[in-house]
Amino acid sequence: MNNQNNIFVLQVVSAKGWRYPCRQGQSSLLGYYSTLAKAQVALQAYVGTLANNEPCRDESILGYQLFERSVDRDRGCCSYVISVRSYTPDGTLLDESLTSNEDGVEFTGREPGDIRFHQGDIVEVLHRGYAELAIVQGTPPVKAHWAAMKQEYADWFMDDTDDCYLVFSLSEGATHRHSQCYDVFPPSKPVSKVLEARLRDKLTEMQTHFGYHQH
Repeated sequence: MNNQNNIFVLQVVSAKGWRYPCRQGQSSLLGYYSTLAKAQVALQAYVGTLANNEPCRDESILGYQLFERSVDRDRGCCSYVISVRSYTPDGTLLDESLTSNEDGVEFTGREPGDIRFHQGDIVEVLHRGYAELAIVQGTPPVKAHWAAMKQEYADWFMDDTDDCYLVFSLSEGATHRHSQCYDVFPPSKPVSKVLEARLRDKLTEMQTHFGYHQH
């Protein structure tokens, strides 16, 4: 949905600190825009300015997030999120989450080609002020899954929170997180072979001992 009562909020997402697997995550506001097109122009201009600057040694950019929010309509404490897009550090579109969090709006699944990451991919995930390496176990539901569940259960309903990845981090035990698609990025710097092996071992552990399926 895109109308004159929505506003586009652009932010850059970065991680501070040298060491994986977990660093401090930060989102910094770049601006408010009246249309998607204007926000995308501003994004490309910002990416262009960074190309001429010396990168900060202890900070890396994961990418950008562009939130479309309602204006003059709210859910009591904050505006509705109509859509969210994420972009890579070079300004390329990474993901689009197009299901609003308005009451009663249903998420009907994704086309397979719209799913960016798959089981076994190593990613960097934003979560509560941190940027953490993780490995993907599950992907967002596809439209065929939604249709099959709807046929079997008439009251089957998914909302915007179901448009997410199931990921595992390196904490001990049955660690898992359901991360919204726009909070999942490719790693912002190289991952060592040691860390990659630990993440793959974590995936195997969760599938073997905690009952998650292997695809």
